Amino acid sequence: MASYWQKPKDREVFFDFLSSVGFLTNEDRIWSPGKDNGLTEWAEALRKEGKIFCIHLSTGYNLWFAQQWLACFSALYPRHFSKTDENASISLVEALSKLLQARLQYEGPVSSKRLALLLNRSVEEVDTALQFLEAQGVVFRGHFQKGLKESTWCHRSVLSQLHKLSRTYCRNAIQPVAIELYQRFLYQWQRLTADTKACGLEGLFAVLKMLEGYFAPLESWEKEILPSRMENYDPSWLDQLSLSGRIVWVIKNKSNRKSASFSHSSCSIAFLERAQASVFKKQPCLPIPSLALSSRAKRLYELIVEKRALFFDELLGASKAAPWEIESDLRELVGCGLVRADCVSALRHFFSKKKRLSLSLRLALSSSWGRWTAETYKLSIEKKSTPRLSETTESALSTEKKIEKLLRMLLRRYGIFFKKLLEKENVYYGLWPQLLPILRLMEMREELLAGQFIEGMGEQFALPEAITMLKKIKEEVSSPFQPSVSVFDPSSLSEIIKKPVQQ
Repeated sequence: MASYWQKPKDREVFFDFLSSVGFLTNEDRIWSPGKDNGLTEWAEALRKEGKIFCIHLSTGYNLWFAQQWLACFSALYPRHFSKTDENASISLVEALSKLLQARLQYEGPVSSKRLALLLNRSVEEVDTALQFLEAQGVVFRGHFQKGLKESTWCHRSVLSQLHKLSRTYCRNAIQPVAIELYQRFLYQWQRLTADTKACGLEGLFAVLKMLEGYFAPLESWEKEILPSRMENYDPSWLDQLSLSGRIVWVIKNKSNRKSASFSHSSCSIAFLERAQASVFKKQPCLPIPSLALSSRAKRLYELIVEKRALFFDELLGASKAAPWEIESDLRELVGCGLVRADCVSALRHFFSKKKRLSLSLRLALSSSWGRWTAETYKLSIEKKSTPRLSETTESALSTEKKIEKLLRMLLRRYGIFFKKLLEKENVYYGLWPQLLPILRLMEMREELLAGQFIEGMGEQFALPEAITMLKKIKEEVSSPFQPSVSVFDPSSLSEIIKKPVQQ
């Protein structure tokens, strides 16, 4: 912007600039007040040649403008010019709109009061002309400067340049830190430090929302991940949240899909907020998927699909099977990711290594599981960059919503996000080409900052509050907090730190 207002090389360049800017006043910085830079001489020479004009206003401003703007100025200031057919063909609003459109391409943001003062027109006249340009999408009105309560106007091209300069400044303003310091940041961001731990039922909900969509064994969730982020963690809180419908669980079977094995080592669990989980809903598919299901498990699955949702005692009555047989079938279906219970206690029971319970205890326990349903959620996305021709617009939008939802989950979890983190998020590995356009769009909307915040990690995007926390941690002189976390913990970067990054 400032380069436009520097002294031109010669009078021809000065004339071209005056033709583009609409008008200049005697106080514009191009004149370099306090010293003779030769522009006055060029202006007088061009005025004598009839190429430019100058009028003196009662406000004390001198307006210089090129011949091509003569019709506009004649409409605005008829007393200074003789009437011609050309002058009568343009209205005051049209003349003012054209001049302001030209001027705002080189100046802004600026208030309507300032423009009215320069042109010696009323604020109402200037606002009318600017609103006409606003309706055409040429200029925008808003609060573009911090601390300024008055709304200002800015040309769309100038606003685009300001956004670009702002992004460049933000990218260069932060010096990259070592990955070890980012590890310290994650401990605090993910609430592992003593002063950031959550407490109570609502605290657990906040932690699960931060770790939404992260897969880990249930045993790790309940013995390591959640207790390390909570004050006096109680597993019953997880049951309350799932039974109340505030969260749902998703299972990922790592075993061979030809078998329905279900164990601590083969299955990982993730949690979703139900209010947002509809984006990932996967409707049950019939006929039965070609898995190695027993005939009894297939019949139970068909029953659940048909009835949509059934309690355990309803499954007993409808299937006419023994309780331990239904448990075995449900265990098989859960292992294949085909059914889901309301309460997490069902998974806890399936993972348990306790001896077989009596019938009365079995029925009492199963009644706390809530309903069984075939409504499952699929967090994985097909790794492709462009939709197929056969895909409808609706399905394309659905995929875009799912990608954006996943991205926001990852940003909440890590604060600063980069490609290497997808290796830790195994189910999302390979999605970087689909995430990158949305990340850049969020940066343009000023929701994210982009730059090199962590050494050697390529292109990175961060939430503004994450950068604030990172700077604070960098300035701390106390000894770093080093909690003992397992490889299943989402805060662990052991694999990234040990493995060199290929540029």
